[in-house]
Amino acid sequence: MLSASNIVQSNQGSTGSSNSSAITASLPAATSAGHELILVFATATGYDNLGRGWISHFPTGFNVNGSQLNFTPVPQLYIVSKATTAGETSWVVSITNPDGTAGSDALCWFIAEVSGLHADPAKDPNVGSGAISGSAATSLVITDQLGVNGTADEVCFATFVNRTASGTPKTVASVANTTTQPGAWVRLGATAATSKASGPNVRLDVYDKFPGAVGKRDATATWSASVTGAAGLVEAYTS
Repeated sequence: MLSASNIVQSNQGSTGSSNSSAITASLPAATSAGHELILVFATATGYDNLGRGWISHFPTGFNVNGSQLNFTPVPQLYIVSKATTAGETSWVVSITNPDGTAGSDALCWFIAEVSGLHADPAKDPNVGSGAISGSAATSLVITDQLGVNGTADEVCFATFVNRTASGTPKTVASVANTTTQPGAWVRLGATAATSKASGPNVRLDVYDKFPGAVGKRDATATWSASVTGAAGLVEAYTS
């Protein structure tokens, strides 16, 4: 049965006090073969009023398991995965404009190496749901949109990102199950946030749980104060 010990290692980061066209997601130690990488990536800026937005480019081998892509002020959010090979330590994710020129934005990321998952990450996720909010709100509710019960032996990730037009993005006060179901959400790592003196900033928070029983998979994030743009994803990965 999967448990917290299957999270071999993790790390998170951001572009800090400036914009960038790319991030380098890295782990403290080299990966082992036969595990799975779970990578979460967020941009502060969504699509404009003409429907144009950043195109995110992930390294070869990563499969997009879930995404929330909408108009600003909703930030963009991805969760992707790939099977590991021995000795990997870092992965570059870049953004471009639709015409192929380099992008520039406030970016956040989280990455984890997970053992014990099945051999074909292209089949992930087992259960996936998401939600967005472009209006002022203190919480974001993700429901089990597919109405599918997860299996007992899973690791689930709940990822939440919020954006501010300027200043400091709000912190997460709590993440809880939206409906009655097995398992409780636990924060992974600390938090990743940008801190530009002007222009939009973004904050990314990641939680996991190991349900240990069949049931729904959803989550509700509550922030310390109202946010004007947010996105969230819940994804489940099986052994």
